[in-house]
Amino acid sequence: MNSISIIICVNDAEDTICQTFESLMNQTVKNKLFNLIVINDGSRDSSGAIIQRYSNEFSNFTFIDRKSNKGVVLSMNEGIKQVTTDWFMRLDPDDTLKKDAIEQFLKVVNDHYDLILSNRVHVKCDKKEIIKVSSNIFSWIGCGVLIKTKNAKKISLYSSVFWEEFDFYTRYFQEGFKRYHIIDLPLYEYLIRENSITSSSESRKKGFEELIRIYGKETLRKYGYEGKDYFK
Repeated sequence: MNSISIIICVNDAEDTICQTFESLMNQTVKNKLFNLIVINDGSRDSSGAIIQRYSNEFSNFTFIDRKSNKGVVLSMNEGIKQVTTDWFMRLDPDDTLKKDAIEQFLKVVNDHYDLILSNRVHVKCDKKEIIKVSSNIFSWIGCGVLIKTKNAKKISLYSSVFWEEFDFYTRYFQEGFKRYHIIDLPLYEYLIRENSITSSSESRKKGFEELIRIYGKETLRKYGYEGKDYFK
């Protein structure tokens, strides 16, 4: 049985989803060595047709096609419920994986870890910057992180908060799933959009205020929160 599933939640991504699929097709390992779960979350463009076309290129492909938009949290949770592998990773439909990404992750997958991630590349206005990942979970992103499926299900998957990934990581660590490994290679290319909901200072401020209300600053500091504004 395969050990890794990739989950992609898609909403109106016709301009970028092809390059995401191509990055998976061009992996150094055969695509039969990983499962792919794609949720079309009520797209109004041609995303659904594009997904359907690419589904024939993969050996283990699950396609959930919804007519209404439910958002990334409900879509991810629906995708995780379809996972039959020990590990899963979220991949956004405007991001890509380096050619050897899955190969590198497969090399270190074992029961000693609860979570595996790598350095990443930020892509902004055609400029690329390598980001070295640290132990501060608030400098991580929601994508490109390999998560143990049974652990995610134990903490009841994602919750509907502004920064669902930071909330998830906090609960994950609180449950004792703290054994992580960082691959010292930039394996994930992350597109930063100027009009992203998380790109404004006001949105980021509200996001952290919500986390502070839920967990308190002392708890967040245990996992790296420094009281500063992230993702400038």
